[in-house]
Amino acid sequence: NSVRIARFDRSGVFVTRKFDYKAEGELLVDFLHRYSQLSREERGYDPTASRILPKTPLYNAMRRRAKAKKDSDKDPRDYVRALFQKSLNPHWPWWKVEVHAHEPHGKTRNQRNHTVVRKFAVGMPHFQAPGVAGRGTRGYVALPVRDDDTIANDADFVYLKDAWRVDHDGIDLEGVTLRFLNEKGVEHVPTLLCHGDL
Repeated sequence: NSVRIARFDRSGVFVTRKFDYKAEGELLVDFLHRYSQLSREERGYDPTASRILPKTPLYNAMRRRAKAKKDSDKDPRDYVRALFQKSLNPHWPWWKVEVHAHEPHGKTRNQRNHTVVRKFAVGMPHFQAPGVAGRGTRGYVALPVRDDDTIANDADFVYLKDAWRVDHDGIDLEGVTLRFLNEKGVEHVPTLLCHGDL
């Protein structure tokens, strides 16, 4: 008859003391009542990620973009399209994610610090860090989504890295470091399109 209430997030696990829900039922009732009053975001739902459901226009556009136009168009070096196609596992949820992005190409600091919302469509992660500990890093082959929730027929595939970032004084955002390296012409460094928080 004992129960604990636990909350998991990247900062840790919070657990109540064990209590007898028959003898102290008011504790469980109070928790459930308060929980029911929370917004979706306060309950832990991410408003920047929405499911792409089967047979919807965005779902169909992802499938079309993953296929080569015809067999003779297939190029053995076309590994990015193959990775994207592999990520479209029908048994895994597909997502449209919003990145509140700092645009890297502004000429002034104010322009570079301006935030815009960029949307991307992703399937199953290409890479996922194992375990519960750490930053939960995942990497996706993604497609940019336009403002009208469509994907351009000629949209380029991009790589989207999702991780719980370290937020400490003296540690630059990864996107700031990539922008610096891109501006200095350092070779073999990913080209930054945008960076920001989900």
